[in-house]
Amino acid sequence: MHDSNADRGKENKGIQIVRMGKLKKIDDANYHVQSQSNAEIWYKVQWEKNHWICNCPDHEKHNNKCKHIHAVIYYQTLATIKSGVEYQYNEKNCPKCGLDDQVVKDGARYNRNGPAQRYICKRCKKRFAERTAGFKGMKNKADIVASALDLYYRGLSLRQIVQHLETSHRVKISHGTVYYWIKKYVDIVSQYTRGLNVNLSERWHADETILKVNGRHLLLWSLLDSETRYLVATHVSQKRGEEDASALLKKGADISNEKPMEIK
Repeated sequence: MHDSNADRGKENKGIQIVRMGKLKKIDDANYHVQSQSNAEIWYKVQWEKNHWICNCPDHEKHNNKCKHIHAVIYYQTLATIKSGVEYQYNEKNCPKCGLDDQVVKDGARYNRNGPAQRYICKRCKKRFAERTAGFKGMKNKADIVASALDLYYRGLSLRQIVQHLETSHRVKISHGTVYYWIKKYVDIVSQYTRGLNVNLSERWHADETILKVNGRHLLLWSLLDSETRYLVATHVSQKRGEEDASALLKKGADISNEKPMEIK
């Protein structure tokens, strides 16, 4: 159920390509990715017939996911998570009546994280503050949260994520803060992506992670699309058995309009 070392190496190189800004989005189905060995060469990655293709020598020779395709997949993963997080920050609906057409600014409130914009709803007179989540000193809030969530779903521990953020983003936070983000934003992103139309490929990837909850060990089953890394379905169980595996696949079948050709 796990990627080979070669695939993992290509995936890591794809992540580095995105972090170094060597990817240009043309539209949702077309990207240009710069060669890591020759800055004058840009490869074209495009979505065609339910899978990603690239005109680089590696993909044309082996017909598998090259580092440029991995870069596009990682870019899209971050974009989806970031959009969900930014939606939470930009939402200015009144918490009482739920509408936003009568919400106006009402000064600022100061707390330990700095000034927080206040609002008032002219319809119901409800006053409320801008939502914050302890991002003191961070310029790219959504990017950092997106990176943390993405690394968590890739199997890194909380402490490994903390080390990565400190090294790559120069942000020093605790593993407890990362855990808070996971609890807070996973549901937000799920709500955001639930209504999206996603083109799934013919191959899905199933995996499981052991979680310790209140002293008990549980299994979190995940079903992902191999091309886009889209989380198709999840399932939680107390044991690893055929019945629970079937439950995961049934959830995936209920969500997707087309059945995959292969599940690994």
